[in-house]
Amino acid sequence: MNKKGDSLTIFIQIGIAVMAFIALVNVLPTLMDEIETTRGGDNLDCDNSSISAGQRSACTGVDFSIFTFAMVGFGVVFAVLGGRFLFVRRTRE
Repeated sequence: MNKKGDSLTIFIQIGIAVMAFIALVNVLPTLMDEIETTRGGDNLDCDNSSISAGQRSACTGVDFSIFTFAMVGFGVVFAVLGGRFLFVRRTRE
């Protein structure tokens, strides 16, 4: 592929990565609201010190869900960008 076509595909992949990042940033506040609702007194009651071990582990899992979602989203963005640059360099050598 010539340089013009190669730069076009890189531009498209950067655009896809930026759109994925924007979608991730837009979804995070909604996800955080849902986590707060789940952790509240009506559902898991994570602030209560006398909950069972199973409820504590569920609270921990819910707390890690925001981190997991964000890291998977950032991983996708960086995979799209980094994979393209690594693939282009390896095929040219």
